[in-house]
Amino acid sequence: MGSGVLLALAFPGLDLGPLALVALVPLLWAWRDATPGRAALYGFVFGLAFFGVLMYWLWYFGPFAIVALVVACSAYTALSGFLVGGFAELGIRSPWITAAAWVVPEVLRGRFPLGGMPWGEVGAALHDVAPARALASWGGVALVSFLVVAANGFVLDLVHALRAGRSRWLWRAAAGLAAVALVAVVGDVFRYDPSPSGQLRVALLQGNDQNRDLEGLERDTYLPESHLQLADTLLGPYDLIVFPESSLGDLDPQADAALRSRLVAVGEAHDADVLVNAIVEVPGDDDRVWNMNLLYEPDGTLQGRYAKQHLVPYGEYVPGRRFLGFIEQLEQIERDFTPSVPGLK
Repeated sequence: MGSGVLLALAFPGLDLGPLALVALVPLLWAWRDATPGRAALYGFVFGLAFFGVLMYWLWYFGPFAIVALVVACSAYTALSGFLVGGFAELGIRSPWITAAAWVVPEVLRGRFPLGGMPWGEVGAALHDVAPARALASWGGVALVSFLVVAANGFVLDLVHALRAGRSRWLWRAAAGLAAVALVAVVGDVFRYDPSPSGQLRVALLQGNDQNRDLEGLERDTYLPESHLQLADTLLGPYDLIVFPESSLGDLDPQADAALRSRLVAVGEAHDADVLVNAIVEVPGDDDRVWNMNLLYEPDGTLQGRYAKQHLVPYGEYVPGRRFLGFIEQLEQIERDFTPSVPGLK
């Protein structure tokens, strides 16, 4: 459990990224001589602590949401523990094997079920470390996660060798850490650095929504108005002004002429394109809606639009809603968005 809390501290808000390089050591120590079942239990408890701290914000959606998602995510770290314990029973022990047993379920968790639950990928803790970002450009977050878990394993082996006084084990652990460091250095040295061809002046608006309990017309007045007032504080010319998701409530500027004119006025005042997010009805079906981004040119011309294709389960739609009516918290998700199709014009 302590290992889970330590790893959570490596992520924002404390964002102590390098802590991830040693945070897993207590868990790997617990896995060292555990049976597959016991290792799975340790992995599950680790997951409860890690995801419980990392996803504390889910309390807004009620206890059911955070318990269900934390338990679901923890099942994948339990699977990692089971794999590590299973390999150990076969006499296969190596930080490289442990890293692989970690990354495979982690990648699976980001994709299955219902599109995946990608929170808390270990490699993402090093988002602010340049060599880690370089490695991610070569092999994605999965490569960074693999090397971070392997580094934890070699640190544990190093400690174990020092305590046992085994020089051979010591050199083997040191060589493993050196290999991890070498891969990071090579990835950083040969990183691809694109040549800048120009610059864009972008204004990103982010309101502080302190009135989440507003409903209906009151919400549809407060949200757009608060963000438009924020836009009024912008200074100087921009190339692009971005309003955040849900900043217009349930309003569609394509259908609300007054709202569209105010957005166009923002673009005209700064000679900027304006990108907004809106709830748009699917043509020909009043019961289906898209989560859509709309891009306006400074003169108000609709330059382009994109409706979200990969929706967030239990956030933007409720799978099996008719079977889950007994869960009152799901009423907070008032509607099920409709996934868009590629090539929408």
